[in-house]
Amino acid sequence: TGSEGTCLQLQKDQKILAGGMIYDGINANFALVRYLPSGKPDSSFGLNGIVTTDFGSNNDRANAISLQSDGKILLAGSTTSTDQTSFAISRYQMDGHPDLSFNQTGTLILNIADAEINIAKVIKLQNDGKILVGGFLKPTKFNNSFFALFRLNADGSLDSGFSTDGKLVLDLNNESNDISDFIFLANDQILLAGNSFDGVSNKFTTILISGDGSLQKAYGINGFATFNAGS
Repeated sequence: TGSEGTCLQLQKDQKILAGGMIYDGINANFALVRYLPSGKPDSSFGLNGIVTTDFGSNNDRANAISLQSDGKILLAGSTTSTDQTSFAISRYQMDGHPDLSFNQTGTLILNIADAEINIAKVIKLQNDGKILVGGFLKPTKFNNSFFALFRLNADGSLDSGFSTDGKLVLDLNNESNDISDFIFLANDQILLAGNSFDGVSNKFTTILISGDGSLQKAYGINGFATFNAGS
């Protein structure tokens, strides 16, 4: 048994949100804890300050957290079934209850095609309320990994205005690629940051895309800019 914190967010009232996972010896589930500014658990949140979410597998883990302007809370990470690991996303009301306006259940599982491994590492809200989730996918555990993004409408449905179906996969022709963070630029562009491994060394990688998911090819080389800090 045990638990692990992986991400933090500070509310406007200075209460602290911490996301991660909790393991009971059999199952690992999403965990979300809220602390008072003093560091004590906030008893008004969930059950004695903690909320757990089970996506129906024995291995769920939150990696990223985001706080909406209306106080609702988003967690993103992964859930693993027998044959697939998928993006897992949950949204909560301010008191920790599931937000049933999000995919009708408060939870959402996403993957791209039949990729065996899909893991979310970052989640953020655009100014228009749409939700962008990034990470990586691997067609099988033996394959190279690819940059992966989903964009959702506020209700959890896929945004067809992003890469035609709400899903975007990018490849730098390397063995391993993943997205760790992104920022929204003033001109409706999105700058992604992550890692690319070419079989020899890891490289800093940034990617510039338009709001519709298309590559800004004037940036770097065809939209990708890499830097090998170890060279």
